Parts: sequence; structure tokens; C-alpha cells
Amino acid sequence: MNLLGERSGMSKATLVRRFQEVVGVAPMSYISDWRIMKAYNLVKYTIAPLEKIADSLGFASSRTLTRAFQRRYECTPAALRKSANK
Repeated sequence: MNLLGERSGMSKATLVRRFQEVVGVAPMSYISDWRIMKAYNLVKYTIAPLEKIADSLGFASSRTLTRAFQRRYECTPAALRKSANK
């Protein structure tokens, strides 16, 4: 956020406040939501290994991704992939 603030000529606090006013959520929440939605689509519509998906989206591990996935979607990536292949 600091780099974005510097490049836009705003302080971090101003950037966060303006982002939230326009988008409706804080920047980090927006990024987290985007990452987990992207993971959902990659799990459902590709055969990419979970570790590769996690790495490509900046998750520390496939286990970290799985935990975040379960919190959001109340199912594991494996369960989603299995139901998508029916």
C-alpha cells in the first residue's frame, strides 16, 4: 500500500479510505476476495495441481489455500473438483 500511495501521491491512509469509498471494501479485503475467487475458478475449471494454484496466487502453501477455501466456500478444493467432474 505504501508504494501505491507514493505513486498516486497519497498517504497510505488516504489511499485506503478512497479505495474503500469507491469499491466498498478495504484494499486488502478486495485482494483476498479476488485471490480466493480466482482459486475457485482454477480448481473448478482446470486440472492444475493445488500446489501450483496456491503458488500462482501467492498462498504460502496448498494447505493455506485449502483452509481459506473451506472458510469461504464450506467445501474443500478436492470436493469442488470432484463435484465439477460429475
